[in-house]
Amino acid sequence: MKKKLIEVSQAKSLILNESWMRETEASSIQNAIGKFLAQPIFSNIDLPPFHSSAMDGFAIAIQDTLEYRLVGESAAGTNVNVNNSEPKGACRIFTGAPVPPWADTVVMQEWAEWDQETVRFQKLPPKGANIRIQGSHIQSGQCLFTPPIKVNGAVAASISVIGMDLIQVFKRPKISAIVTGNEVVLPGEESKNGQIYDSNIPIILDFIQKIGLEVQIETSRDNKLEIKEKIVHQLEQSDVILATGGVSVGDYDFIPEILRELEFEIIFHGVAQKPGKPLLFAKKNNVYFWGLPGNPISVAHGLWMFVYDFFQRKPLDFVFLPSKLGLSRKPGLTQFYRAIVQNGELEIIKNSDSHHIYSMAHANALVEIPAEQEIIESGEMLKTWILPSS
Repeated sequence: MKKKLIEVSQAKSLILNESWMRETEASSIQNAIGKFLAQPIFSNIDLPPFHSSAMDGFAIAIQDTLEYRLVGESAAGTNVNVNNSEPKGACRIFTGAPVPPWADTVVMQEWAEWDQETVRFQKLPPKGANIRIQGSHIQSGQCLFTPPIKVNGAVAASISVIGMDLIQVFKRPKISAIVTGNEVVLPGEESKNGQIYDSNIPIILDFIQKIGLEVQIETSRDNKLEIKEKIVHQLEQSDVILATGGVSVGDYDFIPEILRELEFEIIFHGVAQKPGKPLLFAKKNNVYFWGLPGNPISVAHGLWMFVYDFFQRKPLDFVFLPSKLGLSRKPGLTQFYRAIVQNGELEIIKNSDSHHIYSMAHANALVEIPAEQEIIESGEMLKTWILPSS
């Protein structure tokens, strides 16, 4: 019986129903960058923590005059203690400094002329101008972030600015990979008749490094017992296993059979797409398994369009861009073309056959063509997934 393929959108939905996030650890803010938050973050302070000046100038209580008497100074990082017994007092103030409690406005210094005793303004702003109100940015008790958001520099800075030094994050997953194939030899080894040099290991390493993780990679012949032993071993030490090759329906595609024997739950096997139709996703207990077709183009496509979603908890960013070129294709499967995006223009790499590895070196995007579409017109707006550059 012919196996039913699932649509790309359905596969992506099933992926986000699963999660590798389980074990947590306490982490400093600096070490948390690149990890996923495992706790909600509440602020226990207001930001700003006091009324502060938005610029260098003079803090006053606005009166019906342009001339004020200098009564002191307030600088950032100091505890303001400027008494003012007269209504026409002015406090010299700097950006970020506390506003004296009697002042209601800050006048920018560009509007002022002053000496040691008096300041005279060209004009006055509206009452309340140039003052950052206590709690106007963040209020005490406010929830800033909920898990499992990824901690990037901006998130870390936002947590740091409220004074937190330790947070709970999810431990990074332990990842292992098996590159299979009798036809594959490593660069530097002797290539015999019918063999090719491996290019999947660099593709896996590039992907894993770009998402901030690490992987242990080993190779295997197309031998059922050897592959099964490696999977059993990796089950004991990994949270996620990646495998290339052996997932289709050929005589040497042993992985689906091995997974059934090891009592994995197959989440899906087969996506209505080109390239990478035999993509496989499975799990056993708390260990996830990704089976990628052995072709390097299919490996790269599967990693970025599906495995990326799994690790990052979201898909790649996409935009709609006009195609410089028109083309025709055989409908029936959702198809992804490698493409170059430059200066807002989209150029599909026509030579996108699955064995043309060199074309990957120039591509920085993947263009998605719906299954039923046969003709792509020049200038047509196409869904374009942007590949990370670093």
